[in-house]
Amino acid sequence: ISRRHEIGLLRTVGAGRSTIVRLFLGEATLLAVAGSAIGAPLGWLLAQGAVRLTSSTVSQFWVASAAQVPPLSLEMVGLAFVVGVPLAIIGAFVPVREASRITPMAALRGDVVLETRNRLPRRFLVAPIVLFVLAAWFVRQEPIDGLPVFGLLASLAVVFGAAVLMPAVLFGFRRFCGDAMSRWLHVEGHMAHANLGSAIPRLSISIAALAVSLAMMVAIAIMVGSFRETVIYWVGQTLQADLFVSSARSSPQGSVIS
Repeated sequence: ISRRHEIGLLRTVGAGRSTIVRLFLGEATLLAVAGSAIGAPLGWLLAQGAVRLTSSTVSQFWVASAAQVPPLSLEMVGLAFVVGVPLAIIGAFVPVREASRITPMAALRGDVVLETRNRLPRRFLVAPIVLFVLAAWFVRQEPIDGLPVFGLLASLAVVFGAAVLMPAVLFGFRRFCGDAMSRWLHVEGHMAHANLGSAIPRLSISIAALAVSLAMMVAIAIMVGSFRETVIYWVGQTLQADLFVSSARSSPQGSVIS
């Protein structure tokens, strides 16, 4: 969306739709290859750090075996390329095809940008409503063989529904909070409000990804904290003897007498 003016310029000098598609898909492929090459070792380093941070917690619960990160192999790097590059091409194909269908004059005049600023497409409201209705239906279903399959599907539907709802939220924020931004932030707020209309489709993806990752981080932190408090409470209620003796094999730190 932000490069439709460039696409219009290319179309005016004679570039066809197939040329635009190949050009931007090639760019997406190069970026995907570079991202996979950098992301595989960085992910391995993050896994090493995560194991080090959690190893102390595991040893506190008297688990002798410690988790280890497998070495960074060619198979692991190849898997990163096999998964990352096709997904990047698939993700870039839909917007590239949509942008290639725009006429050169419409891209240069910014007709699509003006239409996005003034009117919210219905699909930005229909898709989240459908996902939220599905989530409400999933939570009313019974477990399958004792597994909360529908509960997991409901959580997934809520996450996707909130992500798809983000363009509508930004559109409402731009429409009703423009005066407040200009009044509180003066010139900077007025410029941000003016640029938000044409950037809603692009910003909604980044904001949705940030919101989902932040929500997952908070949820995992709450779950880990709750688990630790539950274990501490259970141990305090169950083990109330004055003397505990354990063998050296059952503890990673040797024999313990307390």
